[in-house]
Amino acid sequence: MALPYSSLYSTQEKGYWYIIHDNSMNVTDIWSKQGYSEIDLVITSPPYWSQLDRTEMRQKERKNKGLDTKYSDLDRLDLANIKDYNLFLETQKNIFTQIHGLMKPKGYLVVITNNVFTEGKLFPLAYDTATSISDTDWILKDEKIWLQDDKRLLALGVNNAWVGNRCHQYCLIFRKE
Repeated sequence: MALPYSSLYSTQEKGYWYIIHDNSMNVTDIWSKQGYSEIDLVITSPPYWSQLDRTEMRQKERKNKGLDTKYSDLDRLDLANIKDYNLFLETQKNIFTQIHGLMKPKGYLVVITNNVFTEGKLFPLAYDTATSISDTDWILKDEKIWLQDDKRLLALGVNNAWVGNRCHQYCLIFRKE
């Protein structure tokens, strides 16, 4: 559902802003039903796989801040609830393929993501996201590192195996050419 124009600070001088709260897996249908024009820029931070519901420490911290610890209870209809890593990547890729079809030529897609440590190993989600999206018609143009220097450093895996916590995100910048 698109929010009313008045709540989006729309002006003719600066263009129009639309905030849509719906399921991104259906973005092509949503876009065509609303009759929206082509897109210039998409900035998104999709779920980092099913990271949100993985660690007790993260859950406690999010609860203390009043933040969600689960996006929804929908299984395959919610990207964050897909347990299989390869299926997650494929589903995410399909969403970005749909967005490509809605994008103006020379439009940009910025995906903010990170790598994920779980099950005793690091899953290179940022790199796999860049690779899988590059397998479509999107052209990877750049990457930026978003430093989060307000995160506290933790000694993770002490007496077991060393694991460094990540204090950055990857901003992957794609272009439709």
